[in-house]
Amino acid sequence: MGFCTNCGAELAETSKFCTECGEKIELAPAPAPEVAEAAAVLEPTPMPEPMPMPEPMPEPEPMPIPESAPAAKAEAPKKKMGKRGIIFGAVAAVVIIAVIIAILLGGGKVDADSVGLYNAIAAESMGFESAVEDEWIELKKNGKAEIRLMGENYSGKWEWEGGVFTLHQGGDSFSGTISGNILTIDYDGLIYTYEKEGAAPSDKPDDGEKPTEPIEPSAPSEPGEPLTSPDAGPYTWWRDQWYGWWIVDEATGSYAEWEGNYWDAYAVIDEYGDSGGMLKLWDMDYNYDSPMAAIELSFAPGAGDKGSIRAEGGHFMDAEIAPGDFETDPDANGFDIEEMVFIEYLYVSPENAEDTFTAYIFLRPWGQEWEDVEGGGGENWPYDDMMPMYYYEWYLPLIERDHPLPDSYQQGADILTGAANVGSGEVLASGQWEDCLIEIVGAEQFVDWEGKDAIRVYYDFTNTSDDIAFAADIIATNVSQDDYEIYNTNAGWMNAVAEEYNAYLSVRPGVKIRCVAEYPLKLSGGNIVFEFCNYWNDSEILTVDFDPNTLPGRPPQWEDEFIASPTWAADLSEAGNVGDYYVSIDHVEIVEGYEFDEVFKVVLNFTNNSDEAISFSWGPSYIAFQNGIELNSSSPSDAAETQADTMLYEDVQPGAGAQVAVCYALRNEQSPIEFEVYDPWTGEKIGCVYELTWGG
Repeated sequence: MGFCTNCGAELAETSKFCTECGEKIELAPAPAPEVAEAAAVLEPTPMPEPMPMPEPMPEPEPMPIPESAPAAKAEAPKKKMGKRGIIFGAVAAVVIIAVIIAILLGGGKVDADSVGLYNAIAAESMGFESAVEDEWIELKKNGKAEIRLMGENYSGKWEWEGGVFTLHQGGDSFSGTISGNILTIDYDGLIYTYEKEGAAPSDKPDDGEKPTEPIEPSAPSEPGEPLTSPDAGPYTWWRDQWYGWWIVDEATGSYAEWEGNYWDAYAVIDEYGDSGGMLKLWDMDYNYDSPMAAIELSFAPGAGDKGSIRAEGGHFMDAEIAPGDFETDPDANGFDIEEMVFIEYLYVSPENAEDTFTAYIFLRPWGQEWEDVEGGGGENWPYDDMMPMYYYEWYLPLIERDHPLPDSYQQGADILTGAANVGSGEVLASGQWEDCLIEIVGAEQFVDWEGKDAIRVYYDFTNTSDDIAFAADIIATNVSQDDYEIYNTNAGWMNAVAEEYNAYLSVRPGVKIRCVAEYPLKLSGGNIVFEFCNYWNDSEILTVDFDPNTLPGRPPQWEDEFIASPTWAADLSEAGNVGDYYVSIDHVEIVEGYEFDEVFKVVLNFTNNSDEAISFSWGPSYIAFQNGIELNSSSPSDAAETQADTMLYEDVQPGAGAQVAVCYALRNEQSPIEFEVYDPWTGEKIGCVYELTWGG
């Protein structure tokens, strides 16, 4: 009996690999009979008949995230979308609608079949119609939406309930319809028609969270570091880095709610001659050093020249692998997909034999493209769409740059977002204007939403005015490279940084917030020049240029300046007239959120004293702050939702009242929260300061 020199796990006398971490074990010479016995364990065995493939799975019902699942990421701040006019050819039909600076609200039920990217094909106003270009809306399965409209990018939320489509953005709500692959949205008289991109919706079910055993953080290996043994044998095709996905089927007991969930998968197979090898497999919740599975393999001839593999030992999650738990031959897997390894494994919990699931794992060599399995079921394919979930956002940008398999999903994401290159964070340049101070603190290369090279400049915005303000309302950025003007881009929702939309968050006087400016970049071009100007009169605040090949890197992680006792709302009354309305704060509380662990909820009594029916969301303005920075709106979970939440968008008749509720995502769990309801025209406002308490 011995112990692994890498992780300390107990080893059997004949172990060639550590079944916990996959480390190869160098054994001292042993007596001949024991060697023969160990070799017999890895003796190649005849392959069975091809395994039957599962039937295509239906879309599962939305399921709650298990308690042990990783915490959800904080929602990115949203850009507030104004409604604009449009000119069609010789006849101008201008729709003039004010931009409402309000917090993003919304969040309801979504229809899985409607998820996808829709490209605008026409826009119509007052009877005039015109074709449009480079305008689109992406409906995401978590209820969020990304919108490209009139050259600007926006974020919002969408819902499909009772046959009605609704887009919520910046305090506004826009209705629409979905018929087949056609989506129409009425932006208050400006009607856009969109067509869904790609083929029919996939039979592959929605992704979901899954519980995992906690893993100890470990230092990842250097990108590009060889992960395999220098030894080689006759089955060298297997010795590779791998990418794909895995899905849960036929789940029972406590794993029943896993059924239909799937995740991207990553693997390394070390092949040591003809005696066997080691498979390390991990997904987005594990990494190379602490894999989801470490499995000893034996090799045998197969139907083609690749050979076959057979499990001989190791572990999958917390279950031990027994010899023969799976065998697979890529040349006889039952469906016509080249260079694909299919593994079927039955997991049985060592704690309770009634807790089981079948794992279907699909892997292809790292660097191979997958477009041949997208959107159309081939003969005997188990699913119509065999694409990994994050193929386009994560995998493709990495292999296009000839990058080897990262040690974890997060390491790959850091490479794509630029997080792998952290600078000092010192101020590189600064400029002062009467209403703000701008400090440049970093710049990095990243991959934008189209998979192209781009630059992200980090700057700190300090509000030096005497009122609330947000950076995008004060600052305009003019960018050029080689004397060509460049228009902004973005990282897309997958690779967005935490500061992505901070320029659209209001901040109190004297408060600082970190923002980013993102633009396409030509690596072979000259210096890229950023000119920060006053948005309203184009007067220059500061100019800075960067060599695209020697960027200073991103600054260290931003943290808000803690404000223990905010005073801006301390003297406000909790009830009073706000323009044409009477509003009182009934109570505030922390509740379970739809997308977050907890959200801040304010319940208000709203009386409409105007002469027209109006909802609270369209009536007075309202906002919440933490550390002097505007909070993003959120939604309660289904379990925490009350009648007051559903009344937020409901019209209230003149003279009538209603109880409504608004929710916000927290920036931290310590700083007090300020909430205000105000009328920007009369200056009337009410509000409160709420000290966060937990469990009481």
